[in-house]
Amino acid sequence: MAEFHLLKVKMVIEESKDATTIVFDVPADLEQLYRFKPGQYLTLEYEEAGNLVTRMYSISSAPYEQKLSVTIKTKSPDTLSNHRDQILKQGAVIKVSPPRGMFTVKINPDKRAAYYFLGAGSGIVPLYSMMKSILEQEPLSTVHLLYGNRSYNDIIFRDALIDLNETYSGQFFLRFQLSQEGNRPLINTNRVIGRIDMKIIQRFLEDYPKQANTAFYFISGPQDMIHTTQQTLVEMGIHKNDIFVERNNNNTDLNKIETDISMVNSCKAHITLDGNEIDIEIKEQTILQTLLDAGYDPPFSCTSGVCTTCMAKLSKGSVEMEENYGLDEDEVADGFILTCQSHPTSDEIELSYDV
Repeated sequence: MAEFHLLKVKMVIEESKDATTIVFDVPADLEQLYRFKPGQYLTLEYEEAGNLVTRMYSISSAPYEQKLSVTIKTKSPDTLSNHRDQILKQGAVIKVSPPRGMFTVKINPDKRAAYYFLGAGSGIVPLYSMMKSILEQEPLSTVHLLYGNRSYNDIIFRDALIDLNETYSGQFFLRFQLSQEGNRPLINTNRVIGRIDMKIIQRFLEDYPKQANTAFYFISGPQDMIHTTQQTLVEMGIHKNDIFVERNNNNTDLNKIETDISMVNSCKAHITLDGNEIDIEIKEQTILQTLLDAGYDPPFSCTSGVCTTCMAKLSKGSVEMEENYGLDEDEVADGFILTCQSHPTSDEIELSYDV
């Protein structure tokens, strides 16, 4: 079960007309637990109409900044967004679970690489954390950002990104892609009219050729944009192992897998969890729910097949997932499963959370 702590809101910052950053005050005794990698997210829990609601929000601060913040859309169907006046204010106390997530970048001061970040809307948030970390701590690398929004006033972190572009001139290359600016002429090469599509992506990569032998591509935004961008990169000959996608989006059907589960009536499961070996019988429930009902403490967060917190690796037997938003085809082929969605389809299975 996800572990939550009460954190006080230290500061609230309006980033744009639709986005707000929340800076948390992390007590000294929790600092180690809340250390994070660029690109990870926090899980927040709060009450709505008598029910506990959990939501995942990407961390917008960079580790070197020695602060912890998330940035959220303030005009969305999201419950926390709709109650921002009561919850998102300085001094408010919110239940928060420690950082998680696999959409990260590993910083190496000696590495020379070309990083391409392609984002839209609030998808900029995890990318922002990554870019700041690379620019500050990986000086031999270059960072390129193609960032789509409706209009110039909708750009989250707009002034901060422009400042980064000036501070790290020659290392950071920025382009705003605006879909609803009409036919206004281009102000400069950093501000282009039109929606992100295949031609826009191709042009961006042509205008900013990589300056290193190694290149990595990070994508975050609405699912149609992710699909178009990922497909374009692959068709341009970029290896899929160099493409990383943020999949923490509950509004997606792109990677959703729905199946008629042909589960077995009873399955003997051998599970490794936190170094302990567990033998348990699984009947009609998912692997995760079976463990929870038996009093064990497996990791989980969203329980919707999105966040990958409950991921484990299957080494024997077979399972089927009700839904899968979080794992790509290669990860599934390698045996990784989302236990919150997995039902055994063989009489015996073996799996490990310790991977």
